[in-house]
Amino acid sequence: IPLPISDPEGNKHYYRVDFFVNSADTKRWRSAFHTIPTGTDLREVYISRWEDEGLWVHFDYSQMELRVLAAISGDENMLDAFKRGLDLHRYVASRIYRIPMEEVSSHQRKIAKGASFSLVYGQTPSGFALEYTDGDVSEAQRIFDSFFQSFPRVKDYINLYRSMARTYGHVPTIFGDWIDVQRSKPDWERRAQNYPIQSSSSSVAALAGYEITMESLTRGLLAVPVAFTHDALDYDVHARYLLSFLEIVYRVAREVPLRYGIFADIEVEIGTSFYGGLALHPEAGEEDKRVFGVSGKKFVFERVLERLKRF
Repeated sequence: IPLPISDPEGNKHYYRVDFFVNSADTKRWRSAFHTIPTGTDLREVYISRWEDEGLWVHFDYSQMELRVLAAISGDENMLDAFKRGLDLHRYVASRIYRIPMEEVSSHQRKIAKGASFSLVYGQTPSGFALEYTDGDVSEAQRIFDSFFQSFPRVKDYINLYRSMARTYGHVPTIFGDWIDVQRSKPDWERRAQNYPIQSSSSSVAALAGYEITMESLTRGLLAVPVAFTHDALDYDVHARYLLSFLEIVYRVAREVPLRYGIFADIEVEIGTSFYGGLALHPEAGEEDKRVFGVSGKKFVFERVLERLKRF
């Protein structure tokens, strides 16, 4: 947990946060805030440095690992699904079960989602079967085979990266830096296909966070990065600059991944502490206005609205 630095009068505690890039084998970024348990009142004590004039903004990349998988493998079908903004899990289910997307059931979508992430994390058909097909390994293998038939470049990616790991002991990320897969460990093949995806997802988010921060500083916005967990970032933002800051976030967070062929999307929340906030849902508005729908707890909405009213 971040260590506090008290002010001279001892009434406030300011937290200095360190950001780490090499603290995990996967080379995922993280900050000290990562250790604070989620969903607990402990997060309520971490508030804005601007107190009742500040807001906490959190944004998280949606399905980032699968989006990176599409880019790093170059699979045209998966890339096209993200480019068109389709529900990927429903799309995968329609390919696995060979039915139209509108006919996919919630159960079939769940199976497809499980298959996608199982392949990202290198799970075996037998492991997948225990969780999704009542132990039927042959059905699990059929689902995996159908997935690879629909997305053949994903299979090519897995084979290529396992081969590189077998030969060199390390594999590259989407940026070209290398990750040691620790060949001495029995699960090195799983690491070979998963680590580049985890690292790339986190590093792309870190680069976006850096550019968001620098543009905010250049424009004189009071916005400070305070937490980073895998591919999610948190900022302390003065309420006066919230809308300007959100404009930067929505633009830059999509522009940066696109440079690397990643069709990314984000989910944004705003609140008054690290505890959590209102989910924002961008809607169509007039040309010079951005309109948001919101969802979340009433008391959080009232707190946020009260602070925004002042500006």
